[in-house]
Amino acid sequence: MSAVTEFPGQEKRSIFEPNRVVVEKLDGTVVEARDDPEKSFEGHVRDTPWDDIHTVFFSSEALWTYLTTPFLCTYQGFATEEITSIRGGRNLETPEGHLSGLRIVSYA
Repeated sequence: MSAVTEFPGQEKRSIFEPNRVVVEKLDGTVVEARDDPEKSFEGHVRDTPWDDIHTVFFSSEALWTYLTTPFLCTYQGFATEEITSIRGGRNLETPEGHLSGLRIVSYA
């Protein structure tokens, strides 16, 4: 679970869990909540407007992935392989069910 302390100037905060996102007032009153928030992106196109839940889910998942990926690379089940690159690089294959939903990630 992660919590964003505040939406600037809105007196709201968010709570992120992989299968649920909650936007609440600073006193804990729930303003909006969504179970399985990833499904709410189905059918979206470039111009589809986002609500607070979309923004919280996307930014929280991205932050979680960026912060934890270097550590996850040490877990059993991850594999790396050298790829051709001017600067050198690696492909990373993640175990099934990894939170990021990505199977292959390229690092240059």
